[in-house]
Order: sequence, then C-alpha cells, then structure tokens
Amino acid sequence: MKTSFYITILALLSLTSSKRNLPKVDIYIESLCDECVYLIKSSILEYYNFNYELGELNLIPYGKATEEYNPQFNRYEYQCQHGMNECYGNLMQTCIIKDLNDIGLIICLYQNIFKNRQNFDITLNKCLKNNNEEKKKKIYDCMKSKRGNFYQHEMALKTKSIKTLKWIPHIIVDDERNIIAERLIKKSLLQYFCDFPENDCKNHSFLGYTPYETFKDNKCKNPYLKN
Repeated sequence: MKTSFYITILALLSLTSSKRNLPKVDIYIESLCDECVYLIKSSILEYYNFNYELGELNLIPYGKATEEYNPQFNRYEYQCQHGMNECYGNLMQTCIIKDLNDIGLIICLYQNIFKNRQNFDITLNKCLKNNNEEKKKKIYDCMKSKRGNFYQHEMALKTKSIKTLKWIPHIIVDDERNIIAERLIKKSLLQYFCDFPENDCKNHSFLGYTPYETFKDNKCKNPYLKN
C-alpha cells in the first residue's frame, strides 16, 4: 500500500521526513505546462514510485498566472498563461493537494491531460476509473467553494513570494534557488535525495525492502493507471 502523503501547514503537497534533517524541495508548476508534464512524468513519478519519504516535496500549482480580488463576490479571479482552462486545472490540482493529499492523482492528471485534449474533467474521470464518486465529489465541492478559491490564493501568494521565478517549472531548495540542485532534480529527484548521506539508498538500511539498484530496474506503476 502506498505511503501516506501529508500536507504541510501551508497546505502544499508534501512528502516529509520527521526523523532526518533533509532538504525541502518546492516545485512551482502549471497544469498545462509542457515542461511540467515532462518533469512530473519522469523525475517526480520515479520518486513517488520509490514509496519512501526521503525528503520534503511541495508542489505549488499557480505558475505565471495573475489574480485580482473581486469585492462584489468576495473572491479572487484568475488569468493564466495558457488560458482559462489552465486556471481550471490549477484549481483542480490545488483542491486535490489541499483536501486529498493525493500525489498519485496529480501525477495521473499530468500523464493524461494532453491525451484527452486538455479536458480536465475527462482526465479526472479516467484517473479515478469512474468508480470513486466520493473522491470526485470532494474535489468538485472544493473547486466550487470559497474555500477552494482561498486555497488558490494561498498558492498565488506562495508563488509571488519567489523573486527568481521567471519560468515554469521553477525549483526552490531550502527556500533558495540552487541552479546545480535544480538541474539534478529535473534529471532525478530520487537520485538527488539519495545523494544525501542521511539517505543511504544503496545500503537501504532504513528501508526494509526494495534496494535502490533493484528498484531502478523494476519500477512499479502509478496506481491510477492501468497495467
């Protein structure tokens, strides 16, 4: 069974390690960003499939959007780099992060959104295999609510606080930009975490199962995808 994934106080998607002093990685994304799709489908999926928390990972869906507060309706309105459909996808991802903690579902959306003509509703249905009405209801209830709108505002504030953000995806390590770490993470977040002495992946003394070398040759599958 997949390891539980916990949300931080900032309500960002987190894979945390409370016992070891490990780096924090924040990745700023957009729901229709080609390079985000590649990063999620490769580096992030590889780490997720390793099924052990080696550090802290936060995904922040907002990107190069803009927001404006509408006092008449007491809510924020958004415009996104790739159009309003991307804003819809960002909100869907934000609600999944905030209310479900489900990184596997986020990954599945990225794996399939361009296969489904950028239709997030169809993609969500396929990722949930049309049989999880309770989870689907939670997502849509969040998206329609002021709560969901405020969640997106939180993601906006977090994103706008990054002064170096000029492109998406944008990677911040321990609250700072590190170009070398960014390149390593884009190649393999798993390897980046495993390079820290606290994470002895090759010895896997703290794992109790699949060693790193074996895992590299026998990747498990995202549970939201059919074999």
